[in-house]
Amino acid sequence: MKNIIFILLIAFIAFTGQAQSIQLQECIAAAINNRATIQSAKTELMIANLQKSEALSRYIPQVSINYEYRYNPIIQSQVVPVGQFKPTPDDETRAIQFGTNWQQNIGLNVTQPILDFSIKSRVEESKINERLKNMDISIATDELKVEVLKSFANIYQLCEAISNAGVDTLRTFASIVMISNKFSEGRVLKTDVNKSILNHNNTLSNFRLALSALVKEKIYLSFLTGLSLERLLNNDFDFQPPLNSSLLNNIDNISTDSIARFQQFSNREALVREQIKSENRKYLPSINFQGYLGANQFSDKFNPFLSNSWFGSSYLGLSAKMPLLLGESKKNHLQQFELQSKIIGSNRIELEDQVNRDFLHLNQEIEEIKEQIAIIAQNVALMTENVQLFQDRFSAGQFNANELNLQEIDLQKEKNVLLEKKAQLTKKEIDRIHVSGNLGAFLKALN
Repeated sequence: MKNIIFILLIAFIAFTGQAQSIQLQECIAAAINNRATIQSAKTELMIANLQKSEALSRYIPQVSINYEYRYNPIIQSQVVPVGQFKPTPDDETRAIQFGTNWQQNIGLNVTQPILDFSIKSRVEESKINERLKNMDISIATDELKVEVLKSFANIYQLCEAISNAGVDTLRTFASIVMISNKFSEGRVLKTDVNKSILNHNNTLSNFRLALSALVKEKIYLSFLTGLSLERLLNNDFDFQPPLNSSLLNNIDNISTDSIARFQQFSNREALVREQIKSENRKYLPSINFQGYLGANQFSDKFNPFLSNSWFGSSYLGLSAKMPLLLGESKKNHLQQFELQSKIIGSNRIELEDQVNRDFLHLNQEIEEIKEQIAIIAQNVALMTENVQLFQDRFSAGQFNANELNLQEIDLQKEKNVLLEKKAQLTKKEIDRIHVSGNLGAFLKALN
């Protein structure tokens, strides 16, 4: 029996006693670099950046080279009022063919936007979309940080459970020794010895279960972070900063500006406002500078290099465009955007109500759990003292073995309840930090 306890304690030390400690911030940074969802969101942000660059590139001059060579089986005719050229003008007209059977054209076109409000709208919308992608990254990152923080806290709770289980195995083993000695003297029944062994086996089982749960939690943390499982199993953890009660409890307000989901609503509202501007800008004039430099060749036979058949052509000027009717309902589009804005506002109000409700509920639950922990901790202290007194008095022959065994069972149950309540409290406090928008400030305070 002593060998079993020794082996279990050595195993626990192997999990918690190495030199290089693992810190929460390291796990969070590793998780952010490891998770595919974060990388996917970053890729979408890169796409948004490219879309913004594409929108800005519309201010760059558009340059194109056009070339065509065509055969005209039927040369186009133009009706010319030849009667107007007579000494005495009359209404005579004549159809005259202009052109040749073969024609080729080559030219360089340049267009430079000078005033185009639609380009400005595209740029502004792309900037807002970029901010929305940043918010997606923030939301996914915060959720991942909370998951890592909870896993880190679970490991802490399990290490504490293993430590308590180790103490329990030593205590129940001491009870076995005392009861076995009394049995050798013929002063207790064999059933009392068996009962003490059962109690001890239960504590050993709790130790093994806690040890197994610790391994599983470290496997999950390795999955989240991508850190080597061997390192997580063999190195100790720096638990003190993230489980500092003053940091966990110093949450008395909701920081709306730090909640990415609220910022996302603000950007969506800004996007709708910009889309309304874009709709109105569709009907504004646009001005472009245009230039052309080219040449045309005309010949009656196929001869691309016929001399004295090329004629130059060029122009420089401004082009103005004023849309009047675009074949769509501006009023309909604007109404759609207004309705979208109302939906976003309603969703924002609903989110505010939800965050306030969750924050108040968590505050109430945390206070209830703290009160329960205070009572249970007091009970554990009293029961631990009682077990020690029972052991002392049993050694002196003042109590029977059955009473000692019952005290051992009650103490073990109460300690398990205490550990569960502490784990619940830590998770609720982490949830409150996340819900209230204080996760960033909390993690910064740990540095």
